[in-house]
Amino acid sequence: MPLYAQSGIARSGATRSNYHSPIGCLSIAGVHYGAGRPVDSAKVLHGTLSISDQLHEAPNTARFRTQGFTPVMGQAVVVTLGSQNNLDRRFAGRILTVDQGYTGTPANYWHDVSVIDPTWGMNKRQVSGHYTGSATTIAETLIGRLSG
Repeated sequence: MPLYAQSGIARSGATRSNYHSPIGCLSIAGVHYGAGRPVDSAKVLHGTLSISDQLHEAPNTARFRTQGFTPVMGQAVVVTLGSQNNLDRRFAGRILTVDQGYTGTPANYWHDVSVIDPTWGMNKRQVSGHYTGSATTIAETLIGRLSG
């Protein structure tokens, strides 16, 4: 039986290339909240993750419900399969909105989280001009202008 493996982690010939478990892994701000999480009470509720893959320039979005912790707007979200170390991301983005509610008593609180992928911010700054030289020189010039 082949072992689970992500590229660059397993020894050649001992595993299938990029073979992994179908379990979804979700991390928020680098902390794992999906299956196999370090703290069982802080979690993304099973069956609440949905990802909408939009066409053309429209950004992709995701929604899920958390329990046991409070996500913050702007935090990074990454969804992978099999392992949080899998480099093949199914979705990545930033938290756009967080809505709070509870079931029964306020002690049983939850948060509905909406996430948007980075394409929405691609046109935040437009760069125009005439540049000559190597790609490295042009990139350094543009980065200097954008960060300054």
